[in-house]
Amino acid sequence: MKCLNWIIVLTIIISAILLILPTTAYSQNNDWIVYTPENSGLPSINVSAITIDPQGNAWIGTGLWDSDSSVYYPLPGEGLAKFDGENWTVYNKDNTYLPDARISALAIDQQGNIWIGTWNGLAMFDGENWIVYNMDNSGIPNRSVLSIAIDSEGTKWIGTFENGLVKFDGENWTVYNSHNSELTNNTIRSLAIDKHGNKWIGTYYGGLAVYREGGPIITGINENTPPKIDLSLEQNYPNPFNPTTTIEFTLPSAGFTNLLIYNVMGQKVRELVSDTMKAGVHAVIWDGRDDSGNPVSSGIYLINLKSGEHTSTGRMLMMK
Repeated sequence: MKCLNWIIVLTIIISAILLILPTTAYSQNNDWIVYTPENSGLPSINVSAITIDPQGNAWIGTGLWDSDSSVYYPLPGEGLAKFDGENWTVYNKDNTYLPDARISALAIDQQGNIWIGTWNGLAMFDGENWIVYNMDNSGIPNRSVLSIAIDSEGTKWIGTFENGLVKFDGENWTVYNSHNSELTNNTIRSLAIDKHGNKWIGTYYGGLAVYREGGPIITGINENTPPKIDLSLEQNYPNPFNPTTTIEFTLPSAGFTNLLIYNVMGQKVRELVSDTMKAGVHAVIWDGRDDSGNPVSSGIYLINLKSGEHTSTGRMLMMK
C-alpha cells in the first residue's frame, strides 16, 4: 500500500515538472530544436518556405495552399514571420499589404529585399515598404506563385501554377510556357540557378527542365582547363545553428591564415585558426564557445577569414 502511495506521489511530481518545463522541444543531445506556435512566435504549424537574409535573420512562410483555393482559407495570424534568434515578427494581411497569408515561396535579392510568392500574387518587402504584383498591374499570368529564384544579375524567375515560368528584370515581364518553349508542363513547383546561369525548373508531372538564355547549357567545366582558385568563404552550415556549425573555406595558396569570430559589436569572440595552411578546401567546426570556453548567446556573429593579402567575411546566426 505504501509503495502504491509513493508511485502516485512520484507520478504527480513528474507531471508537475513537465508542466513547468519550457515547451521548446530539444533532443537529448541538443541536435534539434522544434518551434511551434505554442512555444514561440511562429504563427502556424504549416511552414511552407524558408530563407535566411544577409544579417542572419530567418524568414519563414506559413500557410497551406491548394490548387483549389476554396479548399483552404488562411487561418488567423498566418503569413510571413521573421526570427532574429530572439524575437519574432509576424506579417500578415491584417498588418501589411501582403496579398495572401498562404506563403508558397521566398527569395532574397542582392539588396536584401524579400520576395514573397503567395497564392494570390507576388510581393516585395524592403523592410519598410511593400510592392504587390498581380495579374492587374504586372505581367504575371497567374495569381498563384509557387517558386522564386534570383540570378546573379538580379533578375527574378517566378514559377506559377498552370501558366509557366516568368522572367522579371525590374521592368519587363517574359513568360515561358509549353506553347513557346520546351516546357512540357506549365506548373512550376521549384526553381534553382547554378553558377553557370542555368535555370533548373521542376514541374508538376512534366519532369525537370534546364534553360540558359542564349545557350548553350553548361553542366560542367572543360577538364583540360584547370579551375582558377580564389579565396572563398562559404556559408556556414547549418545556419542558423545551435550549438555547433561548420565553416568551410578555400585558400588559393599556402600561407599563414587567420579565422576569427566576432560579435556585432566588433569584439573578438573566438580564434579558430591561426596557423600556416595548405592551398585548397578546409573545414573548421565552431562549437559555439568563446576563447574562454563559455557558450555564446543567441545572435548574429561575424566570420573573418584572412590569408596573405586576401580577406573574406561572412555572417551566421546562433539560435538557442
